[in-house]
Amino acid sequence: MSNNETQQLIEHVSLELQGMKDLGMRVPFDPKSLSDKQKAEIVEYRDGGMKISQIADLLVSLH
Repeated sequence: MSNNETQQLIEHVSLELQGMKDLGMRVPFDPKSLSDKQKAEIVEYRDGGMKISQIADLLVSLH
C-alpha cells in the first residue's frame, strides 16, 4: 500500500469514526487525532480484508 493509499485509508476510517460520534455513539478517543498505533492497526486490519466500517467498530471496541 502506497503512502497516499495509507493516508486515504486512515482518513476514511477517521471520517467513519466521526460519523459514529456525530450519531451519538461512544467513541472513546478523538477520531481526528488517531495515534500512530491506531494508524498501524488500521493498515493491518485493512490488509486482513476488513471493511472501513468494521475497522472503525473494532477500534472503538478495543479502546
